[in-house]
Amino acid sequence: ALRVLEVDYALSVAIATVRFPTLARFAAPGTFAEITVIVPARELAAARPLATLWPGLPVRVAAETELLPDVAAQRNYVRLRPWHFQQLLKLGACAAAATPCVMVFDPDVIATRPFALADLIADHKPVVHTEAKTVHRAWWQASADLLGVAVDWARPGLSVTPQILRADLCRALLARIETSHRRPWPALLRQRSYTPWTEYTLYGLFCEAAGCFDTHHI
Repeated sequence: ALRVLEVDYALSVAIATVRFPTLARFAAPGTFAEITVIVPARELAAARPLATLWPGLPVRVAAETELLPDVAAQRNYVRLRPWHFQQLLKLGACAAAATPCVMVFDPDVIATRPFALADLIADHKPVVHTEAKTVHRAWWQASADLLGVAVDWARPGLSVTPQILRADLCRALLARIETSHRRPWPALLRQRSYTPWTEYTLYGLFCEAAGCFDTHHI
């Protein structure tokens, strides 16, 4: 089964009550091992009912401080935009996942047709959505500068959420960042928040540089 990670960086119960019924209707039983909704600690009490409204969905609501205390500690830095903070949460939660793969949702993602695990994982590889790297050139260049790698502009790259990431590759990516910069990865990425790095461009470039993208993704 697949774990789903959703980061509600501005929790909207109205949005959630639209999206969860679409998952309950269209996802085949057993597709998801867990649907983890990450919220700010101050919103935990208001969000907890999400775990009980759809008995057929394995929803768990977790506070940032409970799940990822090192990342949550970066929230109040003035220079860290919410756009970057929610990406820190995604990378950290994917790296900490017990399942091999994690499907990342944003609050505005809904299901529109029936699907099963076989539609998301093919030949043991997560299916990802790609686009030309030139669509978001600044994102790819900023991430390449951070990782110290070159960008192959002719090769398609990961598009935006939703995506399915491998937990082991997320852990390897964060270890590479810490080894290269000799700093904890949450603090380093927060410090670099003046540049438009993104979670998927970092992940994609790391996999390409390691020569493992095609062996682990479709």
